[in-house]
Amino acid sequence: MGISPSPEGRAACAEGCLNVMAHLGLIERERPPCAVEETIEDARPQSGHMQICNPAPITGFFEARVELGQMVGVGDALGGVSSIFGDETYQMLSEQTGRVIVLREYPRVNAGESIGVIAEREATP
Repeated sequence: MGISPSPEGRAACAEGCLNVMAHLGLIERERPPCAVEETIEDARPQSGHMQICNPAPITGFFEARVELGQMVGVGDALGGVSSIFGDETYQMLSEQTGRVIVLREYPRVNAGESIGVIAEREATP
């Protein structure tokens, strides 16, 4: 059973598709001003490999303590992962300073799966 996106999410996707079509010259449509607020580029090896970022230490349930788009610093709590039976709990702390650009939506997580991605403003040594 799939989860359907919200009506707002579907409308945003449809608008985005129409804007891409207009950009490619496939349809005539006035394009809205660019909504990009920030551009972050990171050329370090593996920096774009989102599946390896902030891996869950155990299989269990993730509870976020941040929101998508939020700025975080080194040591800030991203959330917690509790074991299936609740006998183990791990606090996930940020090892980077930057913006949360991906955040796990569904609580169930397997060990090693990403709980979120932080786009760093400056590379952390």
